[in-house]
Amino acid sequence: MEISSLNFMQPNFTARKEIIRRADDLVRHSRKNFPVLSNSYMDMFYNIRNYAFLSDKSKKADRLYNKVSERVGKVREHSDVYSENRSDGEYKALLGCIKDLKAGNCEECSDTLTATLAANGYYHSYKYDLALDVSIINKETGEVESSSRNQLDHTFVVTTLDKYPASEKNRVVADSWLGFADSISGAKEKYKKIYSDRIKEIILEKFLTLNNKETINPSDYEVRTKMVFCPSLRDAYDSIEEMGDYCKRKYKELVFNN
Repeated sequence: MEISSLNFMQPNFTARKEIIRRADDLVRHSRKNFPVLSNSYMDMFYNIRNYAFLSDKSKKADRLYNKVSERVGKVREHSDVYSENRSDGEYKALLGCIKDLKAGNCEECSDTLTATLAANGYYHSYKYDLALDVSIINKETGEVESSSRNQLDHTFVVTTLDKYPASEKNRVVADSWLGFADSISGAKEKYKKIYSDRIKEIILEKFLTLNNKETINPSDYEVRTKMVFCPSLRDAYDSIEEMGDYCKRKYKELVFNN
């Protein structure tokens, strides 16, 4: 089920801050113990491919980008096998590949973060994909002329940081690829800012295909957008508790003592 809003009692402010601080510590701990180079991060935040041929320095950056992309490709092969077979054995192999090659994008960062959380006894952690719902409404008629869900190609983790039982009120977003933890609402605001350019592109694309109209005045329409968290289909373990025990044995450094 998608997470689109918070409709339950919130813990008090101090407790909430402590939960987010703990989640943020675990995000940093995961990044420290599973360091990765990410070609999608390089492309999104450094725009390397668009400036590859302007200078010798930029050409070197482009070569680095290609090398990182090659490594990520090898890791993604394991990730795709895990996605297809959805077994503990493939997940273990994926973690080993990420550890050895030190490469991966948001999908792989979410896998290593889930492993870190499980190694610390936080079993109620699940991967989600980021999406944007867009509705374009004709102000004159009130008709919804376009409505769509658009994937933003980003994966992260939602965790409760509970042992047993799990409590929905403690849910927080833990994003190892971007390096932050926050409440559900706080994370959505961050994502709106980070993906603002992509959101504008999506809205423009929807206007361009609006009932094949030749001319459109955007002021005649109301645009409504909503960030949506969709469960990732790649979450699959025979036993998350057993996976946590395996990670504690295999990667002892994942156990966070602070």
